[in-house]
Amino acid sequence: MVSRPSQNSWMPTKWDYDADVVIVGYGGAGVSAAISAHDAGQRVIALEKDPIARGGNTGVSGGITRVITPLEDFITYTKLCAWGTVKDDDLITAHCTAISRLPDWIRSLGGEVFEFDANKVRSGLRTSGTPASLIEGLVSPAFSDSGAFTTKTPIDGPRFGAGLFAFLKSCAETRGISVEKGRVLIATPAKQLIQDPVTGEVLGVRAQTGVTTSSDYRQTGGKEIFVKARKAVIMACGGYEYNREIQDNFMSDTPHDWPHAFAGSPFNTGDGIWMATKAGAKLWHMNKKEVNEYACRAATDELGIGITLLDVYGMQDGAKHPGILVNRYGKRFQNERHTMQHNDAIRPMTRFVEQFVDTEGRDVCEYPNLPAYWIFDDVRMKKGPLAPKMPTNWAFVHNVYTWSADNQVELAKGWIVKGDTIEDLARKIVCRLPFGREAQMDIAGLVKTINDYNAYCAAGEDPEFNRLPATLLPLKNPPYYAVEIIESSANTDGGPQHNQFSQTVDSDDKPIPRLYSCGEFGSIFGFLYYGGGNIPEALAMGRVAAEHAATLQPWDEA
Repeated sequence: MVSRPSQNSWMPTKWDYDADVVIVGYGGAGVSAAISAHDAGQRVIALEKDPIARGGNTGVSGGITRVITPLEDFITYTKLCAWGTVKDDDLITAHCTAISRLPDWIRSLGGEVFEFDANKVRSGLRTSGTPASLIEGLVSPAFSDSGAFTTKTPIDGPRFGAGLFAFLKSCAETRGISVEKGRVLIATPAKQLIQDPVTGEVLGVRAQTGVTTSSDYRQTGGKEIFVKARKAVIMACGGYEYNREIQDNFMSDTPHDWPHAFAGSPFNTGDGIWMATKAGAKLWHMNKKEVNEYACRAATDELGIGITLLDVYGMQDGAKHPGILVNRYGKRFQNERHTMQHNDAIRPMTRFVEQFVDTEGRDVCEYPNLPAYWIFDDVRMKKGPLAPKMPTNWAFVHNVYTWSADNQVELAKGWIVKGDTIEDLARKIVCRLPFGREAQMDIAGLVKTINDYNAYCAAGEDPEFNRLPATLLPLKNPPYYAVEIIESSANTDGGPQHNQFSQTVDSDDKPIPRLYSCGEFGSIFGFLYYGGGNIPEALAMGRVAAEHAATLQPWDEA
């Protein structure tokens, strides 16, 4: 090891805390790393930006962990899903192997593994099946993608991700890793990695503790502290869901100057990405996010948190809720009942038309399906809340907002537009366009679309988008309603690239000494994301990072 000068201007004169392993972020990856590091004989300190240790995105997830068998097929399948975006076979093998060991780990901690067949179970947790064309002829006859599980634990409360995190948090607490013991520092965002400029080693973290969080999740104040990491720093601080600058630069399928809703933690603001790049980290998968729902734009704009309209897809009551999706021309643009779980299937909405000539002879350059609207009638309005409370949305889980049972509060707020007739509804819809422009909904276009759609319902066939006959429910019970919708994602996947040991790598693919990244922070998913993949990645690679970090020699003993 290169010798370190005794006096360095970059080195803190005093460390406020010290540990063998310092973990930045205390969600699924962070708590798993904490447990595993402790069990490997290491002293742990975790820094959490949230003023409450509630699990980040893991705490508002479905909590599903999907384990594909046999292991050889899991490795092959993951390579196929990566579609060339992950060229490190050792990483893929380590990723799959670590996930395959999760059920036994959960049991060893005192949890009960609840297994189910993902191909048969279809509920609010709908895990996506594997595209047959992807794996045909490339996996063994024994291939099974149905080995998904969640946990039943002694912890009272919901199952899902909230229950999973509560269980893991309790396991950490029995090991003395808790807020009360001063080993989990809440309201303490990391600000900078302390790095030796000669060796490149990451020696600790500069953080701000005791910060104050406002109602819109902005954080101010606090006291500067320095936390020594004698062996390693593990970055488990999530994605960049609430960083508009990063979105505008990397989410290429999302228009600039256009809202995108996220259902996860508002504390995921991409801070760790900048800290890691300053330390030399190489980024990957920055354009990847889990696009899987629509959200109410007006609610999201007002609350600053994604309010997911799961019911657009009839998830709460099968196919019993009528409705269509239209653009500002009043035209449908996709099969509204398409099962678009995780794999960017909403993209018809953000399809960009570079240039075309419209019916009036004008040259046009636009996103033709922005803005977009969910149109329904009084039958759906009276069925219940348009945004039912679900355990996979931050606003609902943490009581930021509860949608009214009869939708009347939201109607009064203007989040829902009402019209006595289709024509009346269209007149009341003022379409907000990119770059601050406005336009009127095409009245004739909407009338024609609904008349055509009702005819399809009567015939039991949708020649435009092939909706299943059972989902073709007519819109003919006034009054009529519209809700402007925007894409909603669960999380992002981009960030610092890592190797099979979860070591963060630089532009030469060399490990940055004593720096690790895991979970959503630099996720392996760069092309296709399979349902039930995020949580196992977080738990498994958090463990991998901790176990490898435990093998290092403390830098202050060198």
